[in-house]
Amino acid sequence: DAWQAAPAQEYHEPPTEEALVQGTLWAEIAKLYGHGNSVFCLTASNKGGLVASASKAAESQVGMAGIRLWSSSTWMPQGVLEGHKTTVTQLAFSPDDSMLLSVSRDRSFCLFARGPDGAYALSHRQESAHDRVLWG
Repeated sequence: DAWQAAPAQEYHEPPTEEALVQGTLWAEIAKLYGHGNSVFCLTASNKGGLVASASKAAESQVGMAGIRLWSSSTWMPQGVLEGHKTTVTQLAFSPDDSMLLSVSRDRSFCLFARGPDGAYALSHRQESAHDRVLWG
């Protein structure tokens, strides 16, 4: 039997959860709540224990540019990393997961280092690293 794609659906309003479940490849297993706006970027640690996410944030939205860390085994929050004023556009863990790098529309980059207790903390912030937005 050849695999056949489902016929395309045309929506004139946001689809229901039922329609999304039937039309996606993977079933939803968890929702991560905490960002005040839409998630803009996401990355997973190389060893698979953490997921880092960041949402859209305007400079006037104080505290919205935080990077949220989640356990990938329990999907529970593991902390919020502060360092940017506007939307974080890219996130990347170092190969050994000892560092997390973030770049932002505020033209800065932040480096977060993992401490002996496993928690990440701001290690370095470079303001105005470029003349234009850093996209990754």
